[in-house]
Amino acid sequence: MKWRLLVFILTIIASFSALADIHVIVNSEMPIEQVSQSKLKNLYLGKTNQIDGTFVSGLIDREGDTKAIFYKTLTGLSLGQVNAYWARLRFSGRKKAPIEIGSQERLEALLIENEHVIGYSVLKPQTKNLKVILTLHE
Repeated sequence: MKWRLLVFILTIIASFSALADIHVIVNSEMPIEQVSQSKLKNLYLGKTNQIDGTFVSGLIDREGDTKAIFYKTLTGLSLGQVNAYWARLRFSGRKKAPIEIGSQERLEALLIENEHVIGYSVLKPQTKNLKVILTLHE
């Protein structure tokens, strides 16, 4: 009986986490207040390095499921397709791929330290030094 209850609870938790929103986060000093999904897609696919005239010096990726959900929601591409895409760009020497960060604390620290960097998370920032410019719904 305990196993059934545990499986039920884990199923509920998994279904809620699968439906999580992903928040695109920047330093609060960045002059961008919001961004469209299409502009963010161009940024994360290396097609541009600015949004509405504001230079973006770096992009931060997350690890694991968050990254897979982010790219699938943003671009419609699987994580394998995105990795192959970025491998071609890196090999050609044309672009530098986003850096990958595991922890929420490290993500927020990098965003606070760097005014022109963009990242994403399933958690909203809990500091006034950061702001959300787009929320993606899975």
